[in-house]
Order: sequence, then C-alpha cells, then structure tokens
Amino acid sequence: MSLQKTEFLIKSLETLFKTSEDLLFIKDANLTYINCSLSFAMLVNKKSAEEVIGRTDFDLFDHELAKRYIEDDKSLMESEVSIVNNIEPIPDENGRKKYSSTSKHLIRDDDNSVIGILGIARDVTAQIELEEEKEKSELSTTMFKDILEADLMKNQMIRAEGDLWKNLIKNYERVDFSKMVSLISTGYIHEDYVEEFNLFYDLNHLIDNYNRGIKEFSHITFMRTDNKDYRWIEFKSKMYMSKVTNSLRLVSFLQDSDEEIKLKQRLTAKAQHDDLTDLLNRQSMKDKINECLLDNPNQSNALLFIDLDFFKNINDTYGHLFGDEILISAAQKLKESFPNELVGRIGGDEFIVLVEDVTDIEKVKQQAENIVSLLKIHSDNGDILVTCSVGITLFTYGGDFDQVLDQADKAMYHAKQKGRNQVSFYLEDSLR
Repeated sequence: MSLQKTEFLIKSLETLFKTSEDLLFIKDANLTYINCSLSFAMLVNKKSAEEVIGRTDFDLFDHELAKRYIEDDKSLMESEVSIVNNIEPIPDENGRKKYSSTSKHLIRDDDNSVIGILGIARDVTAQIELEEEKEKSELSTTMFKDILEADLMKNQMIRAEGDLWKNLIKNYERVDFSKMVSLISTGYIHEDYVEEFNLFYDLNHLIDNYNRGIKEFSHITFMRTDNKDYRWIEFKSKMYMSKVTNSLRLVSFLQDSDEEIKLKQRLTAKAQHDDLTDLLNRQSMKDKINECLLDNPNQSNALLFIDLDFFKNINDTYGHLFGDEILISAAQKLKESFPNELVGRIGGDEFIVLVEDVTDIEKVKQQAENIVSLLKIHSDNGDILVTCSVGITLFTYGGDFDQVLDQADKAMYHAKQKGRNQVSFYLEDSLR
C-alpha cells in the first residue's frame, strides 16, 4: 500500500471517529483502548478520545458492566466468531442504564494473528422502550366504520356512513363534496389543523393529484370524536375512475391512530431530552445550532456555555444524589432565565443556551450575568458551594457546530482562569 493511500485512510478514520454519532472503539489484544469516537468518549464522561486511550473497561465503567464487556471480548477472541447486533446495557451521563446494539469484529495482522477488536455500537434505547410500551399497553389501532365517498367530477357526495356523521349531516346526498369538507373541518377538526385539512381535501388539489398519478394517500389530523375528545385520526383515501359513471371517485375511511401517534411523540420527546433535567440533549442542541448555521445568513446568534464551578467537590462531599438535585435546580433556573431560548445539557455539569437573532448583545450579556448570580448556591452555614462560569460566542451563517461550541467553551474557560463566577466573551486575540 502506498504511503499516500495509507495517509488518506488514516485521515478518513480520524474523520469518522470525530464525527460519527455511533459508539466506535478499538482495543488491542490486551483489551486496552487504543482509539474511540468522540461519542464513545462522551458516553464515559471524557471530553476526547485521548482521555480514553490506554484505559480498560474497568477504568471507564462500573464493575459489573466492565466484567460483562471483558468476558464478551475474551469469548470473541477464543471463538473467533464476530458478535453482531448484540443488545447490551450502556450507561448514560447520569449513570442510568440505556441499551445499545453492539457488533464486535477481530482485527488481524498480515500473519492472520489477532491484534485487536473493532467495536461498533448504536443507542437503541428508544426502540427497546417502544417495544416494551407496546407490550404493556397492548397497543392496537381501531378501524372506524365511518366512510366517505364522493364523485369529484360532479363535486357530489355519494356516501357518508357511520355514527360519526349522523349528527353532522342528515341528507348528505344534497350536499356537494366541497361543502361536506367544510362541515367536517368546522364541526370536527381542531382549529389548529382546519386550514391544512381544507387545503388537503380541496377539490382542485385532489383532481390535480390524480392527474399526476397520486391515487392513494392518507392525511392525519386532530379531530373531535363521539365523546367530544380530540384524537389523532388518519383519513385513508383512494381515488379511482368509475367504469360505470366514467367519473373520478374518492373513497375515504377513518382509522384511529391516537395511541400510536402519542406514543411516538412521547418517545421522540424523550429521545431529544436529557433524562435528569428534561433539557434538550447534546444531539438536539447540535441539530438546532446547525439549522442556524445553514439558514438566515444575515442573522446573528449567540451561544452561551455554562459550567458549574467546584461541582466535583459537591459529588465527592455530598454524593451524587445531592449533585443531581443541584443539576436539576440549575436547569430550572436556566429555563426560567431564558424562557424563549433553547436550553440544553451537553454532559455532566455543562449547559448551553442558544439565543437566536441577537440584536442587542448587551441584553444577552445581562442575561448571562443574571445566571451567574442565580446559580450561586450556598450551604446551610453560608459557605458558597457552587458558582458558574459563562462563555459567550457570536456566530452567523456558515461554520459548524464543533467550531461554535469550541469557541464558547474557550470563552468559558477564560472566565474560569479569571477567577470563575463571571462571564467572558470569545475574542480570539484575548484567548491566545
């Protein structure tokens, strides 16, 4: 292999390990870590791969988890059969168990001797919980008896069957299809979804879709049912050309999808939030900041990086449960101080706040200084237990998340170097 190609492969591997959301790691034959992805390092509460290299599982995980991982690795090396998509527990940043789908493969040298293990893991907690919740609730979707049928070319109702319609309209034959859509939207559809429903079932829109080859489709809306409660209802529809009347027909039947949709909403929200504080997690904040970097080129934004001072002393002195209470309290104060901004916890005692469309940087600075004051926590005898340091960076269109986060992080460390319990802006010249 040429030197140029080797260098290219090394750079490619470095990029993969830096950017992949999957948990990637490499161990040598002695089961010592020699490299890992940034996401894996963060899983074990390290800020970089360099802090993981040279350690073993017993250095990074609790004893029982480490023992399980080591036994799996030894079994792999003895059997020489790859482990593929094995579901196993992993800790999150709060020490609570989540689940990953893990695959492990042997690495061999030119003599076919085993020199290490490549591991690839992916967080599948949401999928596991979805299956568990389905089993617990015996989730099922119920098909309504309610059916609508219309002649679109004549704009005429043909059929409206089911209890849902009986109090809405008595003589549906005398009502045209467009009027029926209007009656449904004003009498049953939640006000937030009326416009969308009317546009979707607009007569000209439906005919145009049929001419473009769209003959089957569905529309989900929030709709009042017999018991006056609003539920998520799916209108499943099909359009066809009637051979008898030589006209375009529409048939729609309704399916109650409320339980399934609400379950997905809960799991989606859970996947986007930090379990302990209910703030947005690192990935969610990354997605939001990337949106700012890709949209609105004339808009200025600010990122605040908040780190609690002396927090390790809290855990060491008072225990992790008390430490969790401090983190929850800090999160609540951040949400109260930034009611219109996105607030996230990105790990340990580190928080970030995204302030979009900044027109007054002094206002942002004042909010940051208020946080410094609010997050000052005293013990019963008046001693200061925890303060916070805040770094602020401004950013606009372009760049990337890692760059913006690194600037805010450097500003925060500059605040710590100046004595903690204060705010610092990212200014390249002053941070060199």
